[in-house]
Amino acid sequence: MSVDPASFRSAMARFPGAVTVITALSGPEAGRERRGITATAVCSVSAEPPSLLVCVNRATGTGAAIRDTGRFNVNLLAKPDGLLALQFAGQGGVTGEEKFAEGDWQEDSRGLPPLASALLCFSCE
Repeated sequence: MSVDPASFRSAMARFPGAVTVITALSGPEAGRERRGITATAVCSVSAEPPSLLVCVNRATGTGAAIRDTGRFNVNLLAKPDGLLALQFAGQGGVTGEEKFAEGDWQEDSRGLPPLASALLCFSCE
């Protein structure tokens, strides 16, 4: 999917001080599990080509899923999703697939889980 520079700049203008949930899929094709973490270490690198810098701990299941598949989503959260951000940050001891029990999670064309209530979602490789 190609993103034009003006659309990318417009999306990034809505991104200051953002809280995001990074989502990915792990495991073999037939039994993929959703993984996700809360991240504030996300920033714009370039509009041409559209590029983000996302910092993810390699030791997490989400980090492993990104390393294994090379694909992930960056969901820019809206204010009402504050509790969801805490859940994906690990509050309450919820891990793995359990994190997706809250929120309206969809499946995009690549099988990745975007959040329906997110202000926007970047699908990344």
